[in-house]
Amino acid sequence: MIQRSADYLLIRHIRPEAGSGVCYGSSDLPAADVPDPACAFLADNFLSANPDALLLSSPLLRARALTETLLHCPGSGFQKGVQYDEAWQEINFGCWEGMLWDQIPRQDIERWQDNLETFAPSGGESAEKMRQRVLSAWQGWLDQRQSGILVSHSGVIRMIIGQVLDISLSAQLRLQLDYQHLIWLRRTWLYDDSRCCDATDQINSDVWQVRGMNWPLALAASKL
Repeated sequence: MIQRSADYLLIRHIRPEAGSGVCYGSSDLPAADVPDPACAFLADNFLSANPDALLLSSPLLRARALTETLLHCPGSGFQKGVQYDEAWQEINFGCWEGMLWDQIPRQDIERWQDNLETFAPSGGESAEKMRQRVLSAWQGWLDQRQSGILVSHSGVIRMIIGQVLDISLSAQLRLQLDYQHLIWLRRTWLYDDSRCCDATDQINSDVWQVRGMNWPLALAASKL
C-alpha cells in the first residue's frame, strides 16, 4: 500500500471591465488588467512537480485571458492544452445581469437573501442549480486523479471549497478570494500496489489539506 497525492490550484480570473456597483455573473466581460507576470513562474514550477497536470478554465473572457497566458508561458508544457467548460462559469443572474445593484427591486434582493439556495432571478439560475453543474465538473476532475490548475470565478471556487470542507453556502460567502489569487488544495489517498496488474485506489481513503488560501500567484509559485 502506497500513498498518492494530487494538487489543485483554483485561481480567480483577472479583474473585469465592469462599472462600480454593477451586477455581473455569467456576462462575458473583457479583462481590465493584464495577467500577473508571476504566471510564468507558477506554470513552470507547477509543471516541474506535476508534468501531466491539467489546465481547466471557464470560457469567459476574464478567465480566458489568464488561462491563455498560463498555457503559452515560455517553457509551459500542458500536454493536453486547455479544457474550456461552461460548467466552470459564474452564476447566471438572468435579468439582473448588467444592472446596478441598487437598481434591482429591494423585494427581489430580500427574497434572494432569504432563499440563497433556491432563489433565481428571472432567466437566471439558483445557487443550487449552479452547485449541481460545478460539482459534477469537479467530480469529473477528481475521477481523473490528476493535478491541475483551474481558472474560474469566485462563486465556482467557493462551491468547490464548500464541498471539500463541508461548509454551508452562507459560510462560503465569507471566504475572501481576490482577483488573480488562488486557493491550493492537496488530496492524498491510498493506492494498493500489491498486485501490479490490477492495482486500485482505496475507496474512502481521501484526505484533503488546504495548503494556501487567497495567495497571490507569486507566493504560490515560490511554495510549489
